Amino acid sequence: MDGADMTTSGQDRISLIKFTMSSKELAINVKLSSKPRIGILGGGVIGVTCADKISQELHNIHVTLISDKFSPHTTGDVAAGLWCEYLTGSDQCQEKLYKWLKESFEAIEQLYFGQDAALAGVTQLSGYRIDNKPYEPLFWQNIVHGFRHLTEEELLVYGDNYKGGLNFTSYTAECPKMLPYLMSKFANRGGKTFKYKAENLHQLIGHFDVLINCTGINASQVVPDPSVIPIRGQVMKVKAPWVKHFVLDDYKGNYLIPNIDSVILGGTSNYGNYNLTAESKDAHKIWQGCCQLLPSIKSSKVLSHHVGLRPGRHCVRLERETLYKSTSDKME
Repeated sequence: MDGADMTTSGQDRISLIKFTMSSKELAINVKLSSKPRIGILGGGVIGVTCADKISQELHNIHVTLISDKFSPHTTGDVAAGLWCEYLTGSDQCQEKLYKWLKESFEAIEQLYFGQDAALAGVTQLSGYRIDNKPYEPLFWQNIVHGFRHLTEEELLVYGDNYKGGLNFTSYTAECPKMLPYLMSKFANRGGKTFKYKAENLHQLIGHFDVLINCTGINASQVVPDPSVIPIRGQVMKVKAPWVKHFVLDDYKGNYLIPNIDSVILGGTSNYGNYNLTAESKDAHKIWQGCCQLLPSIKSSKVLSHHVGLRPGRHCVRLERETLYKSTSDKME
């Protein structure tokens, strides 16, 4: 990509950033300033929320968000956006996860009770999680509101196969609405955004003092971290305005999650599968399963089908590392 120039004015500001591509290597010519330079690699929900938080809490810095894809073309744009622990790795990660899950829940809740909840696509939502066996105590259950176990009578609504059920109140944060909202706030604070696909972290050494890697599934190559694998998720979006509660079926893998303008039906969790094409057999399984959970779904209008690749790993990785190009050229 050649000639993508951006100029700014004012003391202690980046005055020129130019991207050029030659022999598959990225060269960034930066006229340095006295302000620390923070780069965030990845334009999905993690990258954008990091950019928003850093630009909000840290001042007198340069923050640049770099990605080849932004909303509506991210994995998060496919997801229903329900806050709920799901596919988060082994039980050994629970102590770390609890802290991050709680902070995420509180951040979404703060958006909901703010004046921009509609713009941010945040909704408070109650619903049910069911399984063919009773639920053991869950490490995250005191984060959500109104957590309780369903009675045997309540479970009978879903059939004789279900022996465990939960009811709680959580939030949905819809990325097609939330990401543009946060990107706008980031830009208003002076944050810069560049569309570019980095092949590895070392390309950016010397151009940022700190780089935060939020590349999702691409971390398998960019870091590289071979333990990161795709967990393919296929969903369908339907028009069903009478559905006001989520239902998550841990037994058969189906779910119904209302969004502001639609209901998301799911889903699949195909480990190691990079296929981004919506498959008819998966759509049929999703439709049949969700119609069994809630028969009135048969009357809904199918709007679209979507596929996303969740980044899967045995444990969420958040580590500090120093990368060197030379003894004097390094990046955190």
